[in-house]
Amino acid sequence: MELIVKKEAFSADFKDKMAFVDKDLAFNRLKPSLEIATDEIIDIITKETYNQVLLKIFPPEIEVPEENENQEPPELETPGNENSESQDEETEVPAVYSQFNELSENDQSDFIDLVKYAIYLKAFILYVPTGDLAVSNNGRMMRRDEHTVSAFQWQIDKHDESLEQLFYRHLDRLLRFMFENNLQVNQKKYDHKNLIVNSIDIFETHFEINGSRLLYLKLLPAIREAEKLQIFPRAGEIYLARIKGEPDSALAFLAQKCVVSYAMVWGINRLNLQLFPKGVLQNDSKSDNKKTSDPVQKQGLALTFKNDLERDLLQLEKEISILQNPPVILQNDDQDLDEPDFGFGCNDKFVSV
Repeated sequence: MELIVKKEAFSADFKDKMAFVDKDLAFNRLKPSLEIATDEIIDIITKETYNQVLLKIFPPEIEVPEENENQEPPELETPGNENSESQDEETEVPAVYSQFNELSENDQSDFIDLVKYAIYLKAFILYVPTGDLAVSNNGRMMRRDEHTVSAFQWQIDKHDESLEQLFYRHLDRLLRFMFENNLQVNQKKYDHKNLIVNSIDIFETHFEINGSRLLYLKLLPAIREAEKLQIFPRAGEIYLARIKGEPDSALAFLAQKCVVSYAMVWGINRLNLQLFPKGVLQNDSKSDNKKTSDPVQKQGLALTFKNDLERDLLQLEKEISILQNPPVILQNDDQDLDEPDFGFGCNDKFVSV
């Protein structure tokens, strides 16, 4: 795998991007973590975009052929001898390539910095736990000298959480840049165009996630699952198509709300809570019973969204049932009622009407 930085330039570049790291870290120590982090970022930005970033950082050297008097001139190709494969390679330009190269120089530089920081930060998060202890002939030893001592476990846990938060918030910055500049994310994994909740704006109509595109992408499996297992069996193809075609309708609003609630239950039970907005799904208290309170908090939050889901699914079933079997409205037929003819009218003085 070609990394985003060469060994010779790693130390200075890493320290420039990761200013909070006090000491230089050897490239060989971080290389495995850099490779793992690179794979994770490629999974988001696509391999094509990553390759274009590499070409921008490490432009290929153009070799100038030496002049040779005895060299025969190249053969001219006749119209019937062109190589179709080479023509295809020259004319077919990947969409991602054109998108990246259409960016201005400043935007390309900003994007490269965002990608570099994401890879460096994730690599550092992966490496730090292995660097907390020294490995010697006597096994693992705690690092300690006259100036520094090992941190307490609660300090390490707090620092790990803050690094995770920083990484997730930075990925949100990276994704925001990509969405704003039409750089495509990995469509094989994160395709969401044909879903009921097909944008973060629709999702946030029902629950605020602080504009976290990363969280929205992580919840896509649950959004697809909710549509297939909860909405489609109740709505059928006809009303599902209506829901997707009329996203502002009352029926679509109910379906969207069900999908969001389902996704939140799924996410709370399966994803890292650090992905969710700070203060909304996370307990900011500094209690010593944090480990005990976290599972209870998660269960309570999941139950809240589950109750909302069950309520809204019942309402959705009711609305669809009304659409499938509209109520019969009885018309007032008093005017059309055939009255019997008794041989007299309202002008007769001996009859009171």
